[in-house]
Amino acid sequence: MTSNSVYLPNPSPGWALIAQSGVLVDCQVNQPLSTLLTEDFGLSPAQMAKIEALVLDGSPVDDLSATMAYDQSRLALAAGLPGIAGLAIKKDSPVKALRNSITYSGRDQNLSPTKGRIRLALYSLVLNALAPFFLARGVWVTATQLRRYGSFYPQDVLEFQGRQTVVSQFLANIPLDSTETFFLKAALST
Repeated sequence: MTSNSVYLPNPSPGWALIAQSGVLVDCQVNQPLSTLLTEDFGLSPAQMAKIEALVLDGSPVDDLSATMAYDQSRLALAAGLPGIAGLAIKKDSPVKALRNSITYSGRDQNLSPTKGRIRLALYSLVLNALAPFFLARGVWVTATQLRRYGSFYPQDVLEFQGRQTVVSQFLANIPLDSTETFFLKAALST
């Protein structure tokens, strides 16, 4: 734990929505997405089956074994998305040939795995399925993110530096222009 660790022992379920805003996750980078998701994060086959769309650094991903995750990469995970755009983004989509120009093509594949962080965003049914998993593991969030989501649950109890307080009191002590980051863990029920 760091000195900026915040723990929500019994949070309101809506805290899961913080994962939509993009949270930083400590992980091994410079490795295939398949390895990152199953070995580093430890997602089960059932959890992996829920992920129908992966977008890495703004481009859809089809081949998880050939696509590398790098330090500061942005990874979005979702279940099925609506409409033709959702169909096009879906991994192994029947219309993937129409999106060749935007499909993830990768970068240097000859880097050694190392510790780093990626920005992870969860959407649609994947949000409900995986947000509790990642929040239990711990994610890095900005003061702005804490303030935004904490404003919906001001009476939730949190632990910070060995003390318990309610979210509203904790947030009142963070300056509005703070650039501070916090390691957030939450015990959301699944």
